[in-house]
Amino acid sequence: MGQGAQRPEFAEPGRNILPAGLDARPGEDRSTARADTVIIVHVTEAGDRAYLI
Repeated sequence: MGQGAQRPEFAEPGRNILPAGLDARPGEDRSTARADTVIIVHVTEAGDRAYLI
């Protein structure tokens, strides 16, 4: 990160993050939508790298 940049709270070092993408189409009931993308993001303890798993 550049000088003066602040790390978002959710990206603290040594943390795993689980983003999920939904594929709900217009007019579709969102309560029945399913995740079409699931990925784990691991931020290293040093906070200098993130791995997509």
